[in-house]
Amino acid sequence: MTPAELVSRLDEIGWFTDLPREERTRILESANGRDLTDPVQVAEVVARIVVSLDGVCDPETYTSFIGEISGQIPFAFKPDKIEVTNSEDEEDEMTIKLSLGERSYTCVFDQDGDWADICVLEFIEGILEDIGSKLRLFELPIEDSLAHLAICIPDAYEKAVSGGLLPAEDGDEDGEDGPHYDA
Repeated sequence: MTPAELVSRLDEIGWFTDLPREERTRILESANGRDLTDPVQVAEVVARIVVSLDGVCDPETYTSFIGEISGQIPFAFKPDKIEVTNSEDEEDEMTIKLSLGERSYTCVFDQDGDWADICVLEFIEGILEDIGSKLRLFELPIEDSLAHLAICIPDAYEKAVSGGLLPAEDGDEDGEDGPHYDA
């Protein structure tokens, strides 16, 4: 499959719904020189957000992590202010406060838990939903120390996985393909 054929297949399943036109160009450029018959290679191409979760453990690094995500999807998630603080009452608890225009959002989570990064991604998804965006984040099943996230509408992601374009998540406990951060 050529990069143009990949973009055409993605277009057919609705991948670019609610995404800026530049996303097609970004994917075309990322696809050059890749083996597009390999779903993992395709997943690396469509990953819109690639972040490292290593060392994300305190207010400063969580602020950077959220800033990095918003920098990679400014068309969908561009907070005016990000404030992350340690709880005064609970030792391992952190609070994230975001503002987007006149709207404010707060998330309280246990930063020492195994799911702290998932809590933050669920928080971001909740904001996307609240502002009326149909876009959602999907963690692509790529074995790497980085988190590869796609942003698209859920129906397009499901069609990409069921059509073999993207790899399915192995051993997903609830039977659904690909972790999706339902808020």
